[in-house]
Amino acid sequence: MSVPSFFVSCFASKRIVVNNGTSISKLNLSPSNQRKVEYYFLEAQRLKILQQSAASFDLFNRCIEIDSLNAAVYYELADYYLKLNNPTAAVDCVRKASRIEPDNYWYLYSLANLSQSLNLNDEAERALTKLTLIYPDKPELNYSLVELYSQKKDYKKAILTLDKLEAQVGLGEEISIEKFKLYTVLKDPKRAFGEIQKLVQGFPKDIRYKILLGDMYLQSNQVTEAYAQYQVAKSIEADNAFLSVSLANYYEKIGDKEKSDVQIRQALMNPKTEIETKTRILHSYLSTRLDKANEAANIKSLFESLIEMHPQEDSFYQLYADYLISQKKIQEAKEKLVFAVGLSPTNVELWKQLLNVNLQLSDYKSVIEVCNSALEYFPEASEFYFYKGMGYFLSENFQKALETYQAGLKVIDPKNKGAISDFYAQIGDVYQRLDKIQLAYEAYDNALKNNENNVVVLNNYAYYLSVEKRDLSKAEQMSGKCIAVEPNNSTYLDTYAWIYFVQKKYTLAKFYIEKALKNGGEKNEVVVEHYGDILVMSGDISKGLEQWNLSLSMGNNSETLKRKIATQTYLEEPEKK
Repeated sequence: MSVPSFFVSCFASKRIVVNNGTSISKLNLSPSNQRKVEYYFLEAQRLKILQQSAASFDLFNRCIEIDSLNAAVYYELADYYLKLNNPTAAVDCVRKASRIEPDNYWYLYSLANLSQSLNLNDEAERALTKLTLIYPDKPELNYSLVELYSQKKDYKKAILTLDKLEAQVGLGEEISIEKFKLYTVLKDPKRAFGEIQKLVQGFPKDIRYKILLGDMYLQSNQVTEAYAQYQVAKSIEADNAFLSVSLANYYEKIGDKEKSDVQIRQALMNPKTEIETKTRILHSYLSTRLDKANEAANIKSLFESLIEMHPQEDSFYQLYADYLISQKKIQEAKEKLVFAVGLSPTNVELWKQLLNVNLQLSDYKSVIEVCNSALEYFPEASEFYFYKGMGYFLSENFQKALETYQAGLKVIDPKNKGAISDFYAQIGDVYQRLDKIQLAYEAYDNALKNNENNVVVLNNYAYYLSVEKRDLSKAEQMSGKCIAVEPNNSTYLDTYAWIYFVQKKYTLAKFYIEKALKNGGEKNEVVVEHYGDILVMSGDISKGLEQWNLSLSMGNNSETLKRKIATQTYLEEPEKK
């Protein structure tokens, strides 16, 4: 919790203050010492602005050595300790400041906040209670007290505080709703509903409170009372969108789905309903229908009606695309997103969503086209260079991929080490595919310089080294880091096992490959093939053959695998994952 730092004069006149019955006399400083304190304080403030924290801290402490009853200095020291993440020392400083100047708003308020953060709730309560007495024109202090009482589970005191606040500021929604919640916790439904009824009576022309009272009844399973309130609201404003949603919830509650859908459609088709409200209603409605296949036709009709009503509103196309993606209708989602980006080409999230569906469709040509179009609007957005490069890479246009990644590196913020690392990782993979192995390793080294814990790089780099039987101790170390970060990742476990295999440490290789298989690797034909290799080289040829044949049946068409099965012998040949 941060405490606001304010310049508070440390040059107060000499006086005596009383705090908790203890007299504190301000020091009677000599003119020379007064000047020193003034100089040190101002210089400390200057150094603080220059972010020279240690020097500033030393000067504030010099002030205290001369004037040990200087409240402003203690307040500044509290700010320093907070930045050091030492709230205990900070609260001690603020406590001293508030004892020296017991009526100072910021000292007391900071004491209350810091004490509450350290669960010193009694001290926080004393500070806040005192503040409400000294500053009765600050109602927000009562809200802080309510929060504190709620934290202490002293709900009755919280309600009494809200009653005082209500007497001060008048009847209002925020106070009544908070009291409703507190009475509900206290299992006093009569008083709880009485708070909402006060709003209904206090604002008889405001339909919102009648709907709210109905909603509260509905949440409490008092459906008859809820319906009665909705009918009162309907007599005032029949086409209110929020009333339609509440009625939809009512009908859903009593099991009449047809009438519920009618009310939702009525709210969404209401020309008076704002777009933002329609979007929220639609979000909520879809969340209850996503797993129901028989709702697809109704939802499609609803979206089509909305789009016909608001043909220029990109949010409905986007939401429709979200729904279609959830239903695995990726091509249809793409069509909606194409419309959406056409309507709102400066909405970067739409471009990212369109990019994502093209990746799901393995439509790499479209991935490249989308990134090119997006870069016209967002030329500094490195992610579009990244995925454009990926599009070229997956299309096996490695030279174009390399050029794209290198161009992307030029626009990345130098402080964004993670992104720089990811770009070098991709460049390393491109060089691998171009058989420029040394350049690949240099790129991987650059990736790790920027992010030493980039597990994808660590894994791939380690695997490629093991395939070449080069720097195996380095490969083992890198692969071990991957396992430390993700101990149950089958890909990383497979790499680790393979490095041990290359080093002829078959017992360890078998241990980790079996762990890989238990964590999903049994679905990967390469991992299964590796298991066969390890078993054969461990002397268990028959079981190894079983695994090789299993890998073949899973779709592994490697010629090396076929020769191994034919000869019943492990054959060394570099493989690529």
